[in-house]
Amino acid sequence: MPTAAAPIISSVQKLVLYETRARYFLVGSNNAETKYRVLKIDRTEPKDLVIIDDRVSTNISKCGPI
Repeated sequence: MPTAAAPIISSVQKLVLYETRARYFLVGSNNAETKYRVLKIDRTEPKDLVIIDDRVSTNISKCGPI
């Protein structure tokens, strides 16, 4: 039986929402704010909900230029 993969961030403690014309960016971090995850929500498709989760944990220096 396959084992489940360990979560990248065990618990999200802080969420911040950023907005552009084309997308929302929901950024979650762990309690120490050393690991971040970005969820991208496309705003250009009026009838479909398009959510992009690249499943990659990043640090703040890579998270800055969203």
